Amino acid sequence: MGDPLPQVGGHVVGGFRYGDFRLALNLGGVFREELQNIRSQIGAEAAWGLAAAYRPHPLVEVLVEANGWTSFGQRFDSEAPTEIRGALNFIVGDFTFQAGAGAGLVYGVGVPVAHGFVGASFSPPQDLDTDGDGVTDSQDACPADAEDEDGWEDEDGCPELDNDGDGIPDADDPCPDEAEDLDEFEDEDGCPEEDNDGDGIRDGYDSCPNTPEDMDGDRDTDGCPEADRDNDGIEDSADQCPTEAEDFDGFADEDGCPEEDFDGDGVPDTDDECPAEAEDDDDFEDEDGCPEEGTRRRRRRGR
Repeated sequence: MGDPLPQVGGHVVGGFRYGDFRLALNLGGVFREELQNIRSQIGAEAAWGLAAAYRPHPLVEVLVEANGWTSFGQRFDSEAPTEIRGALNFIVGDFTFQAGAGAGLVYGVGVPVAHGFVGASFSPPQDLDTDGDGVTDSQDACPADAEDEDGWEDEDGCPELDNDGDGIPDADDPCPDEAEDLDEFEDEDGCPEEDNDGDGIRDGYDSCPNTPEDMDGDRDTDGCPEADRDNDGIEDSADQCPTEAEDFDGFADEDGCPEEDFDGDGVPDTDDECPAEAEDDDDFEDEDGCPEEGTRRRRRRGR
């Protein structure tokens, strides 16, 4: 039966969920001018509802609910119809199929003695954002962990605690997007050291990556300092001729310098038949580098 006059109403709904258990409550009312029915007087009413549901299986839900209403005014205490219902919900994908029955606890207008019901409903899937990172769950590889929005793979929805994968957390890594090269040189700072020894030669091309090249003009491109440039066995620090190999001829060999004229007679050792004896410069076979002592004496006697 319809009402000939306008009516105003509203409800407040609240709910609670814990695991597979749900509880809901609603309170409300309808305000309208009283009407006299054949057996009842209908006017402003307060309405309530209480429901509980439990899901023992992902595909099954057990539902129990009760609802009722009572009139405001003089008949508040005299009429409060109440009905209770029970149902089973079968969930298949986005569809829910329901079958149940109900009965009146307190009879009144609109409350049946008993009844049964079936139903079906469809709920479009909701693309939630559980972790609130702006990436919806359907696209979020980590729906329960918020993306860290650091400019590194932010579209996957997962926080990258170590962007460059070098084992040093981004929070402690001055170079979070560049992997530490783990070459046992300042590996704890998280930054790759392309030239450990700072000699201008990149480690990949540096034969001595942790020892700087001495840039002394001798094999400077290999990245290694040359402690003995002339390879004469005398280190440059003690070698008076670091770029000229000692000739090890038994004369001043410790100074690192080759003695080209060991006996100092003006005849190079390479041409000197007596490199350890000075030529006597007596105008007799002076080019051989040997002193001719016996010859001089013979010539003098002949005179």
